[in-house]
Amino acid sequence: MSSGDVPSAVGSPAVDLDGVAVGYGGQTVLRELSLTVPRGSFVGIVGPSGSGKTTLLRLLTGRAARHQGRVEVLGRAVRPSNVPAGVGYVPQLEAVDWEFPLTVEQVVLLGEAATSAPVPWFSRAEKQRARALLERLGLGGLERRRIRELSGGQRQRMFLARALLRDAELLLLDEPTSGVDLATRRDVLELLGQLHHEGLTVVLTTHDLNFVAAHLPRVVCLNQVITADGPPAEVLTPDALRRTFGAPLQVLRDGARIVVVDAEQVDLHDAAAHRREATYRGDGWQGDDEVELPW
Repeated sequence: MSSGDVPSAVGSPAVDLDGVAVGYGGQTVLRELSLTVPRGSFVGIVGPSGSGKTTLLRLLTGRAARHQGRVEVLGRAVRPSNVPAGVGYVPQLEAVDWEFPLTVEQVVLLGEAATSAPVPWFSRAEKQRARALLERLGLGGLERRRIRELSGGQRQRMFLARALLRDAELLLLDEPTSGVDLATRRDVLELLGQLHHEGLTVVLTTHDLNFVAAHLPRVVCLNQVITADGPPAEVLTPDALRRTFGAPLQVLRDGARIVVVDAEQVDLHDAAAHRREATYRGDGWQGDDEVELPW
């Protein structure tokens, strides 16, 4: 029995990378990558465009060839072109062709088809399970609706249902709060918090530093290499952010609360104004004195 066939060990990490290098067309995108994510974690991966965030998720789902190193997910070695069992993936909404003539139910069921032999139909039991998930995620009654007719929040929930249909233990999300309004973002955060508390390990990528500062217990900064890793209060520092983004960023702190802003626009004598600006942008601040977590 090969290492890729070894059953998942309960005590093994959800993600275990050691000395990994990944690239396309001879160009290295990620290098010297070593990362361990224990089961039950909630981790945000941040970095500039082109830093390798999406490539990292592709690596964990078997869709990126590595030059070297060890990649294990849920106790199994990841093999190319083979999505590991127990992994659910939610893509960027911007990457989806919303004019493709599929219904909500079909998109969800195709998540199950990715792990089995392709068939032109789905059983009644599979459809019932898909509809139960849609009901749970607030999409009951929308199973026959065309995907182009959904709102941003409904689209995110549809892909979450697709991921959960695979009995996911590890949920990977690529920019789940990108391109949605504030109310939708809060809905997504609440749902991810519920899933995390039910035992799912959640790893997501995002450009939104203030989102991870307010809501996630662990942040990994990435720019081809890991530049910082730890709790937001330790990771979101001017030095670490400069290493990651290659530009000066200012970190404003009020007790445990953190707001990251462009250093060129900062008036260090008016931190309260920046807190008000963060409230307007929806970065998690609820007035000058409080931040409301979604769970």
